[in-house]
Amino acid sequence: MGILAIVLAIGFSAFTSTGSKSHDTKKFNVKYFRIINHDYLEGQAVLKADAEYLSDTDPGSSGCSGSNKQCISTFDASTQVDSNNELMGTSQVPTSYPYKKS
Repeated sequence: MGILAIVLAIGFSAFTSTGSKSHDTKKFNVKYFRIINHDYLEGQAVLKADAEYLSDTDPGSSGCSGSNKQCISTFDASTQVDSNNELMGTSQVPTSYPYKKS
């Protein structure tokens, strides 16, 4: 009985969803922003005034080199960005950090 339960559990697990990753930009609609004026570390909220909208698609790493500060970050288009392509509220924490600077 125990072995049958294990075999069935393994078989059923092949058909279950693994869920979505919260920082996977392909799972939801994101917008790319260049982070200006301040040196924000990964995980820090970015002030609206320091986030300059770039595009809805990956703009590439132009002007970014390094590894520890935000340079181009993404924000969720439906919950963090308004219709004028500005961050909602006074600040937001990015959904991902595709390009960084030193």
